[in-house]
Amino acid sequence: MHPARLFTGVAAAAMLVTTFGGGSPAGALTVAPVVEDGDLPFVAKVDFGEQNRGCTGALVATRWVVTAKSCFADGTGEVVAGVPSRPVNVVLGRTDLTTTTGHRRAVISLIPHPERNLVLAELSAPVNNIAPLGLDGGAPQEGESLRIAGYGRTGTEWVPDRLHAGTFTVGAVAAAGFAVTGSDGATICKGDAGGPAFREAPAGPQLIGINDTSWQKGCFGESETQIQDGATEARTDDLAGWIRSSTAVAPDALRQPVTGEFNRDGIQDLIAADAAGKLWLYPGTTSGTRWGTRTQIGTGWSGYREFVVGKINRDAYDDLVTVNTASGDLWMYPGTAAGIRFGARVQIGNGWSSDFRDLAIGKVNRDAYDDLVAVKSSSQELLLYKGNATGPTFDSSVVIGSGWACCKELTLGRYNNDDYDDLLTVHTATGTMRIYPGTAAGTQFAAGADVGAGSDWLNRSAMYPFTLGTETRTGLLAKESTGALVRYPVDNGKSLNWADPIRYGPGD
Repeated sequence: MHPARLFTGVAAAAMLVTTFGGGSPAGALTVAPVVEDGDLPFVAKVDFGEQNRGCTGALVATRWVVTAKSCFADGTGEVVAGVPSRPVNVVLGRTDLTTTTGHRRAVISLIPHPERNLVLAELSAPVNNIAPLGLDGGAPQEGESLRIAGYGRTGTEWVPDRLHAGTFTVGAVAAAGFAVTGSDGATICKGDAGGPAFREAPAGPQLIGINDTSWQKGCFGESETQIQDGATEARTDDLAGWIRSSTAVAPDALRQPVTGEFNRDGIQDLIAADAAGKLWLYPGTTSGTRWGTRTQIGTGWSGYREFVVGKINRDAYDDLVTVNTASGDLWMYPGTAAGIRFGARVQIGNGWSSDFRDLAIGKVNRDAYDDLVAVKSSSQELLLYKGNATGPTFDSSVVIGSGWACCKELTLGRYNNDDYDDLLTVHTATGTMRIYPGTAAGTQFAAGADVGAGSDWLNRSAMYPFTLGTETRTGLLAKESTGALVRYPVDNGKSLNWADPIRYGPGD
């Protein structure tokens, strides 16, 4: 026999053999003390579908709960990202389930971990008055004591009305999980699956793992002859980065961030893809110091690179242009009058292999149409693809510069005090920012010059123009090496200078 997965009301699936031995899905904490009213509000009761399948989870961000992936297995047992296969409800801040305290939320999407029995569940609305569990507690240590909480069975109750929590001792620790044994007879039972194992710390409780499997010794309905006890936890201590990037309501650890006016309110918004390939829209706000609530506007974007924005198809709406990494095709996703989501994509080029880098869109040659510039790595030439009256395709390339091994992160915008789009870039040898001013003649840029903005720009990537409100020149958005986005507003009284940067961190 092996330890079984811990959910309620369905047959337990056999666990893969691990260094921890065997067991069964976790349920309620038998013998463990009842949690006092109002204590451990971050522990969640999770109900899946209409099969009386119950699990436990924990709040890790204002609108995200972590729990066991096995709780959502349906049919084949595979849990995929996106909308759950059946309705799921979550209760938080309700120690006594017979009351109406706390919050009740629906689950609107899932992000399963690719390797561990762990899933992130997005709530239909944020829970702002409960502090999420901390994620920086460090690795579990053999012999230390952790608390584990759950809504599963006890030794005498099939479906308890109250949350229980007990003390458990950490046993063997492996790369993806660790063993635990309950103190004073505490056992993890069906219904406790996904419940948090946490360390009490001065900064608040820190999540270390979630209930994965258990032998369920002493649990109601289990064999009285069961000798083996203990359980296994799926480690979370080393997944803090994955959890934060997956649950961030502010732009954090995103790919290819670009700005444009997408939702038809006249304020520039942000679009970017995350590590799972989801495409997100973060609405701009009048303050410019925060983004609005994000909206998922697409999936399957892992295979695209070089996001750039411009009015390509000759209407009044911003379009998204990007390269399919596998095929090298150049695609346009047209903006629409309705906003937020794009129309059906249109192929506007091919042969855009990895030899082409640092795409940028702007008005270069002094006509009314947006042009595209890019560096061809094999020749280190700067190429101009002129926009035209018909759109959305560009004219054939024209070489407008050579020796561009010097620079990376090209972006076009009105960065100095004239009316021409300039080319801004990072000098790879010095780490300084350089500007190649646009000219009245167009096509060719003036000689490059250091803008005097420091020499640490190699730590930033995905630079993109960003203008807000009454700014008369183009500001800049950049991604730091930490994954956070930083906006550099224009100081309107000075040419080629930025005001104090504004950082958009997780939770903003």
